[in-house]
Amino acid sequence: MSFGLLENNFLFKSIGFVQPPSPITVNESTSIKDAVFLMKKHNIGCCLVVKPDGKLCGIVSERDIVQKVVLNDVDLQERVSTIMIKDPQTTKITATVAHVLNLMSEGNYRHIPLVDKEDIPVGIVSVKSIIIFISKQLAKGLGLGITKK
Repeated sequence: MSFGLLENNFLFKSIGFVQPPSPITVNESTSIKDAVFLMKKHNIGCCLVVKPDGKLCGIVSERDIVQKVVLNDVDLQERVSTIMIKDPQTTKITATVAHVLNLMSEGNYRHIPLVDKEDIPVGIVSVKSIIIFISKQLAKGLGLGITKK
C-alpha cells in the first residue's frame, strides 16, 4: 500500500476521527495553581479558559506555565487570565486532520481547541493525539497490528 493511499484514507478525514477528548475548562478567575492541579489530575497539557457564558476566551498550557510563571517567578495564586493566550486559534470538529496539522505547524501550536458555532469548546486536539492516530492508521494500513494507545 502506498503512502499516497494512506494519506487519502486519513489526512482528509474529519479531526473527529482522532476522537478528541472533551476539554478541561476553567474560568478567567481560576488561580494558576488550580489550573496546574487540573492539568496534572487529568494528565493533560493545557486547560481552556472560558467566559461565564461558556465561550472560549483563552488557553493556558504547560509551556505558558514554564515560560510565564516559573521563569518570571509569578505567584501561583494569580488568575490564570494573566498568563493565558487570549483568543487562541480554533477550528471546528469537521476540520480535516491535514488542516489541523497545518494550523499547528503554521502557528507553532501543540493544542488546537475545537469549538461549536457559538465558540463553546467541544474538544481539544493535541500533537500527541494526532501522532497516535496517524501511527495507528499507518500500522493498520501496513498490517503491523500495533494497538498501543
